[in-house]
Formats: sequence, C-alpha cells, structure tokens
Amino acid sequence: MRKLARETGISEMTVRRIAKNKLGLIPYKIQKAQLLTEKTKKVRLEGCKLLPHWHACPDILFTDEKIFTIKAVHNHQNYRIWTTESPLSDELITHSQHPQSVMVWARISTSGKKPLIFVDPGVKVNKDYYLREIFQRVLKPRFKSHFGRMVRIFQQDSAPAHKAKEVQDCCKANFPGFISAQE
Repeated sequence: MRKLARETGISEMTVRRIAKNKLGLIPYKIQKAQLLTEKTKKVRLEGCKLLPHWHACPDILFTDEKIFTIKAVHNHQNYRIWTTESPLSDELITHSQHPQSVMVWARISTSGKKPLIFVDPGVKVNKDYYLREIFQRVLKPRFKSHFGRMVRIFQQDSAPAHKAKEVQDCCKANFPGFISAQE
C-alpha cells in the first residue's frame, strides 16, 4: 500500500480505503505450508496404510522433549500501547538471548501419562545423551516393566537425536512395535 501511495501521490489511508471499500479487496497473510514432494506423499501414504492395524494394539507410547523458559517470548504483533506520548522506559519489554529454561522429557500412552524426566541444565540432547541418559536409564527399563513382553506401538518425533541410526537400531531391537523415522 505504501508503494502504491508513493507512486500515485495519494495518501496511504486513501489507497487502503479505495482497496477495501471500492474494490472489495481483503488483505491475506501468505501462509506457510509443507512442501509435499512425490517421495513425501509416498512415505505418508505408507504410514497411513499402517494406521488401520493400530487398533489391534491396545497401547501406544509417545515421547517428546520440551523446553520451558522462565519468560515467554514477546510477540510484537499482539501488543500495542495507544498513547499520546512515547511510552516510559519501564514499559519497555526486555529480553535475554539465552533465557533461563528447563528441558522436560515426557511419555504418554493410552494407559496414561508417565512421570516427567528433567534433563540436566545446559545439556544438549544429542544421540549420545539420549541413548545413555534417556533410552538406557529411563525408557528401556520402564517400557519393559510397564508393558512386559506384550507388543506395543512406540513412536518418537523426528528430532535429530531420535532419528540417529544408532537410536533407531536400539529402538527396533528393544521395542517390537517401534515405528521408525522412515515409516
């Protein structure tokens, strides 16, 4: 609108009014969407074909990590101050490049939620940490004690630590109903 106003010599407000009231134009925000290649479509189709068989399995286990920060991220588009003067300095919103945070690893299944696991502060969850601290110390023993030898479905998200070949191999070897990153 600004560019058109500059080019025509008309005020920006008038250009907006003409576009909205006279021409019936509506502003749309460009949306982001996942690019679906033929390969992606094929992978998704294969995954969907597995879904009808999930009803035969009474228990499905999902896991994920989440970082919680002490101070939420400020969204400038959702916050406005209408005033006749410049806002005072105490109305400024300050932020830190690295706010205090805690990472939590959680498990949930059709039989209920499981205890939360707090990741050590400052630790980057890579495949080594995931295998040593989460898989070997938590997931494997608790999975076996909770589910025994019954076949269950286990699915992770596509985090780099989860998609690592070594992690995928361990999951396939220990969990008969494991859904791999490729499925």
